[in-house]
Amino acid sequence: MIDPSLVGPLLSLGPESGARTRARLSERLSALVAGHRCRRIYVLDLDGRNQLDSDPHAVPGSEMPQARVHRGMLALAAQGKTASSAALRDTRGEMRKTGYAPLFVRGEVVGFVGSKQMPASFAS
Repeated sequence: MIDPSLVGPLLSLGPESGARTRARLSERLSALVAGHRCRRIYVLDLDGRNQLDSDPHAVPGSEMPQARVHRGMLALAAQGKTASSAALRDTRGEMRKTGYAPLFVRGEVVGFVGSKQMPASFAS
């Protein structure tokens, strides 16, 4: 649902540019959240800064605290692999996990797609 050819250039523009494209892609992330029953989907640049987010309150360009906590998973994603956390029980008693996938543009990893609290049954 999200074209990497749009996201790659957006990552290089920085948070203050590409507002219309950023808003359109963020809407697509919100639709993905609803369709996959996860709590949040976001795109990080290689430095772990939030560039797109299904959370309307997220600030583009801000550092994501999760990026520091999930350094190991991001290191795997930087190598072109998907990675996910162990499944944990949420406040509703459902088993959930967080995962990351590399975002490729012309064969090169340019960022990461993160999914927070997706169902533990979701394959990474």
